Amino acid sequence: MHVIHFAFECGGFDNRLMRGGLSPLVWNLSREYAARGHRVSLVTPAHGLLETLRHDHPIEELPYVHEHHVPLVPDPKVWPDHPAEIGLDLTTRAHRLRRDGVDVYFLSDAFLDLLPDRLYPPPGMEGRDLAHF
Repeated sequence: MHVIHFAFECGGFDNRLMRGGLSPLVWNLSREYAARGHRVSLVTPAHGLLETLRHDHPIEELPYVHEHHVPLVPDPKVWPDHPAEIGLDLTTRAHRLRRDGVDVYFLSDAFLDLLPDRLYPPPGMEGRDLAHF
């Protein structure tokens, strides 16, 4: 069976990718599936940390480039100073790390890489900064 996990944080193999309990949970579960003979893939944002991670891990750039438009429709009650629809033009690239029988696919673009020091937007950004999306 091919098990695919999609998680905002799942880099339990490296503490630079961990901000809470979800990351080690997803990583350890993935390793367990791989140890039982399943093909396992993780898909996660790179969070602007590809260059940092390359120092300690063999990360391979894949021939995947996707140019796309992401429409954001902010709630006017929360985002009163923003237009009814905001569009983001992005170019997303993919990278892969193979470790402990698990393929980790990192997606990277200008929006996914906004908060490398935090991964999550700080409290109070909702309604003020698009990084909250």
